[in-house]
Amino acid sequence: MKKLAFIMFSLLLAGCGHSSEGENAPKSKEVQGEVKKEKAEKAVNKEEPADAKPKEDITGKPVLAYLKEEKTNGDIKGIGMDPVTGRKVMAITQKMQNSIAANKAWFAEYTQKNMKEGEALPYSPKFGITEKEYQLLLDSQNHSEMIKKGETSVEIKRQGDKLTVTAPNSSFKTAVFDLKANTVKTKYGVLSYKGKIEASSEQAITGPWSGEAWKFEDGNVKTMQDAQNMDENSYIKSVNFYVGKLQDTGETLIYFTYRELKDMKKSQADEFIVLK
Repeated sequence: MKKLAFIMFSLLLAGCGHSSEGENAPKSKEVQGEVKKEKAEKAVNKEEPADAKPKEDITGKPVLAYLKEEKTNGDIKGIGMDPVTGRKVMAITQKMQNSIAANKAWFAEYTQKNMKEGEALPYSPKFGITEKEYQLLLDSQNHSEMIKKGETSVEIKRQGDKLTVTAPNSSFKTAVFDLKANTVKTKYGVLSYKGKIEASSEQAITGPWSGEAWKFEDGNVKTMQDAQNMDENSYIKSVNFYVGKLQDTGETLIYFTYRELKDMKKSQADEFIVLK
């Protein structure tokens, strides 16, 4: 990923002269005054060049801390794991799904009784897998990493209060940040700002990164009871857009997720773009 770079050019003006009386010859008060005035002007010009643009206040425009106008390229990455572990996890997942499908009523009741926010369901033999296999499923994120699956050109262009990110080979194609409203518009909906992401050792797939988050949610499945009674009329849509910086490399990260359930059909996308 290409690091965000802030380049400052300084023009250093220096003058020196030699009089016939030597370098240490005393100067008149008038000359001394001119020298002081010249030094003061240079000091001011060094700190604030006459042609320098005032630095923009990015308060309320968090995306500008990470993205600037440029044309570059990015690696498109997905979530994956080594082939051996991947096949094991897929096989275990399929066994568990088959068992749950055969025990829907039991699973709905078990979930209602045992589900706690932020915690996994406790193991049950009725999952159709062993306790060791269930633990592998729970730990699967620790075996996952970003795996390159392609590349894309990336153009970031600003027009007034709009910052447009165009990545033709990505899932989202184009994302338009409204700097005034602090939203981001994608083909999946308009996402509202949700706050900062703090770097953490728990970010196992990407490694620690910090950044900003935007989110869009829609649908009629709002509660656990709704989830237990889903049918062909159930609808869920969730879209997340993140922009940040990888702690270990300093590279800029764009992270996009999309989930939708409609007419009992699931669609989803998980994609990282690491700017070069």
